[in-house]
Formats: sequence, C-alpha cells, structure tokens
Amino acid sequence: MRAYDTTSLEALLFFWVGLLVLLTLEYLVLIQVDLLSWLSTYEIAAGGIAGIRKIGFFLRGFTALTYAGLSGVLLKSTQSPTEHQGSLRRWRLITTFLLLLMGLYVLITVHDYALPIIVWLYPVSFTGVLILIPMLIHQVQRVMGRSREQVEKRKLESDYSIHIRCKRGWINVVNPFRGTLVIGSSGSGKSESIGNAFLHQFVQKGYSGIVYDFKFPTLSEVVHTTLYQKVMTNLTYYIVNFQDLTRSHRCNPLSPENIPTLAHAEEYARTIVNNLDTGTIKHQEFFSSSATAWLAALIWFYRCEHPEHCTLPHVINTALYEDYTHVISMLEANPGSADLIRSIATAIINKADKQIAGVIASLQIMVTRINSPEIVWVLTGDDFTMNINDPDDPKLLCLGSNPALVDTFRPVISLIIAVALKQMNQPAKCKSFVLLDEAPTLYIPKFELIPATARSNQVASVYMAQDIAQMVDMFGKEKAEVIIANLSNQFYGKASSLPTAKMVSEMIGKEEQRITNHSRGNSRDSKGRYNLSYNASISQQERYLIKSQEVMQLRPGEFIGQTVESSIPYFRAQTRPAIIKPSDPLQAFATGERADLTQLVDANFRQVRKEVAAVVGRYPNVYTAQ
Repeated sequence: MRAYDTTSLEALLFFWVGLLVLLTLEYLVLIQVDLLSWLSTYEIAAGGIAGIRKIGFFLRGFTALTYAGLSGVLLKSTQSPTEHQGSLRRWRLITTFLLLLMGLYVLITVHDYALPIIVWLYPVSFTGVLILIPMLIHQVQRVMGRSREQVEKRKLESDYSIHIRCKRGWINVVNPFRGTLVIGSSGSGKSESIGNAFLHQFVQKGYSGIVYDFKFPTLSEVVHTTLYQKVMTNLTYYIVNFQDLTRSHRCNPLSPENIPTLAHAEEYARTIVNNLDTGTIKHQEFFSSSATAWLAALIWFYRCEHPEHCTLPHVINTALYEDYTHVISMLEANPGSADLIRSIATAIINKADKQIAGVIASLQIMVTRINSPEIVWVLTGDDFTMNINDPDDPKLLCLGSNPALVDTFRPVISLIIAVALKQMNQPAKCKSFVLLDEAPTLYIPKFELIPATARSNQVASVYMAQDIAQMVDMFGKEKAEVIIANLSNQFYGKASSLPTAKMVSEMIGKEEQRITNHSRGNSRDSKGRYNLSYNASISQQERYLIKSQEVMQLRPGEFIGQTVESSIPYFRAQTRPAIIKPSDPLQAFATGERADLTQLVDANFRQVRKEVAAVVGRYPNVYTAQ
C-alpha cells in the first residue's frame, strides 16, 4: 500500500508556486521596464533582476521539462491499467508533437521579440505548452498501451518455412506441414494478409498443390502472378472452373487409376452424397447409406467393366437412367457392384421396392444439380492427372468456385480434392500443400486426419474459415474440434461470435498481473482546513492475456495466435502484407471461338447420354419378366 498524504501534495504545490513566482517575475522584468527601474537603485534588487534576465532562458526550459516529468507521473498513476486503449491515428500524435515543438521554441526565445509582442506572446506560448505537454504524454501512453505486439524480431528462412511480415517483426511458420488454421470474419484480412502470403511463398519455394478459390479468380491470379514473376519453375499450372469454360482445363477425378479398391469407390460416393445433402454428414440414415451404395456400385462397375467411360458424368447419367431396375440388373453383372446393391435387389425381388424407389428418386433429384453441360464438359477430359505432387510432373491446381453457386459446385470440387489428397498423401513425393479458402463450404471425408497423417509426407494444410461456428454447423462439434486440434499453426483475426473469441482468449491463457487500484479523498479538520489524500493499492491477480472483447475488436490485418517451433508462446501482430498486383491478368486460354466452345459442350453432353444408353442396353433387364 502506498499513500501520498497532505504533506507531499503541499510540497508539490509549493514547488509549483515557486516556479510560477519566478516565471511571473521574469515576465514583469521583460515587459515592465519602467515599473521596475526604481528597484535598480538598490544593489541587491539590481543583482536579482540581472540574475532573472540571465536565467530566464533556462528557467523557462526547466519549467517545461519539470512539468513534463510531473505530468507523466501523474497521468501514469491515474490511468487505469485495465482500460481499453483505442487506436489513435498517427497524424494526431505528429500534429501535437509539432505544435509542442513550436510552442517550446517560441517560449524559450520569447525574450528576443519586441516588447509589444512579448506582452501577449509570453502568456500565450506558456499556456499552450502547459496544455500540449500532458496531451502529448497522454497520446504517447495510449499508443504504447495499444501497441501490444508480440512477434519474433527476425525472419527464419528455410526451404519450407513461411513468414508473415508484421509492423514490428515477423510471424514465422517454421513447419507448415503441422497444418495451419486461419479464422477471421469478413473484412478481417485473412485472405490478403495470410492466405496470399502463404500462396506467394508456396509457389516461390516450389511447392506443388491445390487451391480452393472460393471467389474465383482472386487466389488464382495470385498464383498466376507469382508464377509469372518466377523465372525458373518446373510447376505446371492448371485451373478447373465450371462457370467460365474459356479459363478451365478438363480432368477426370474418377479415372480408373484413382480407384484401386472398392473402398475408394465407396469413399468417393460418400463424398458426393454428403456434399449434395450436408445434413447426412452428421447423421447417417437409411437414405444416405442406400444412395452411397448405389453411387459406389455405379463407380465400381464402370471402373471394372467400362474403364473408357469411367467418369463422374457417366456415373451420374446412369443414375438418372429412366428405368432404375434395368440399371440394377446391369450392376449385378459385376460381383463387387452386386454386393453393394444386394439389399436394393432383394427389395425388388420381394416386391418391396417402394422405399428403394423413393431413395433413388430423391438421389436423382439431387444429382441433377451436378449434371449441367458445363460440369460434364470439364469432368470428361484428361488435360492432367490427380497426381499433383508427382516428382516428374509437379502441378499447381486452382479450383474455382462462385459464392452464388456454392451448392452446385461443392460436390464436384470436394470430389476432386478428396481424390487428389489420396494421391498426395504418399511417401517419396514432392513437398505440396492444400489451401482451402472458406473451407467449411466443402466436405472432404476424413480431412480432419490429413494434418496429422500427411505431415510426414510433406503435405501442408491451410484451412481458412470465417468462424468456428461454421465448422461446427457443417461437421458437428466433435469433428470440428479434431480439425482445430490437428492444425497446430493457428491465426485468429477479428471474431464475429463470442464463443470463438472466448476460445481464443482461453487458448492464449492467463498470467499473473499487477493490478493497481486508486482512490482519492478530502476532508476538513476542526480548524476548517482541507486535507487531501491519494491512495494506491497493488495486488497480484491472474488475468487473461487476451480478453475476448479484444479478439472481437481486432483491426483488419491484426491477428492473434500461435505457431509451433517458435521462440514465443503466442503472437499478436498487425500484419504488413506485400501488395501482389497481377502483372498479367488471367486470360482465357481455351482455343477457338466461344460459340464453337458452346457447341462442343452441348455435343459432349449429348454424347455422354448416348454412351450411357449404349452401355445399359448391352445388359438384359432380368426384372422385366418378374
């Protein structure tokens, strides 16, 4: 406990009274020459006046300096340490500082001016200095209180590391293969500050990989620009875009080499069903199980019996075939497919196929969404394989989406990523990455295990979302927690929900903090004199290092989090993202006229239907006679 009693306050008061008296005498000496001339007849008075004139310059400077020191002490002691320090614009601090310098210069050199100017300039400059000094000190304290950045002072560079430039240092992601989580509401700067930095350095350091570009071509142009600036590269750049076919390559994620076992076919079918109906992700019901078995049987049938037609469009158009009993009869020609649809076939034989018909009808309604001519065109080509990190042919693949059509594109984009990750997560491959912007808009089966299992195969995962609530809504609380736990490098920008902000605050943890409480009082004694008192008590309390309110009030580009293998337990920093301007905007690369492309797309769509009808027609329908 500290106490500043009446005696100390009176001493401070007398000190200032003395300084003001000396300054007043100096002012009178400077302006009242005639009034004080009679004092010059006395030797002692004349010496005092001469002394005041000599020390006036130093007296004014000393007074200003002492006042600044006292203001700093008083302001520091009366300011609550837990008060939220709002951001201050730099120009206010600079303006106050310049005005103070000007005022000090005028005050210290005021004796050089003419007498009429000294009369008013002295008190004006002195008053201005008295106002500006505490104002500047208060602003400096607020700026220093606000600047709570905790970052590493030097950049740690390696063939794998990623670094984010900040206002006062660096955020070093030394081991990106441990997985990275980026959470921030819209406008928090997660794409510009973090996503772009990761992409730029991934490409610069020769990573192959996949980018989910939710707002095509935002991230695709970052990759394109970085590749354009990189002189030496062995990476081949591919784009899959279902909306603008002039800027899209073609691929076949269900190529037979991507389906080595029946389990792969089942997982890819589950990916499609779960993304068509996201409610089946958390609750597996009869419909989802039957629909998954139906699609898996079709995929496996084409893989084994007609590999030349093993594409998603052929599978979907077969599922849409007008007579589903004929399709079931066809699937029984393959043992693996027959086993998958055994319950469906049994129901038909036993004349209990009404429920099965309802399941197939519901599935047909859903898959119609991904049976557009544009999707069929893109997914029936072979411009590249899904072996993204092939040492002999490393690739960069950007998957373009559109926020307005996310439900349409989600199933096919998720399928491509799921297939590619199976290929990427293998030993003896190139270092690679998968970066998902607005990741909760996709469902990739067992993605929560990728950061934990793929790090040994040098696959870096970057998972970006607006809020943890999105992840819980899509995957359920348990699976969302597993994803977060397996992504060891974590960045949190401005939170849009209190639960996310609380989670960040609890993740950073607590520390012992010195808390000062202040109190003032005054009283009157029996003789009528006022007694002033000021008390300050200090205690140790455990407080959160970062309060949840602070997380919800972070500025754009400001992030809190932690990285593995770092010299600091957590970071808090205002990022300084490099401006990546498209040096060569992403141009259309499809050959021929747009009208010709439209005709090709329509013709391809009709051709797939003909091929499906021909395949089904090769097999008799054993159920027609029943």
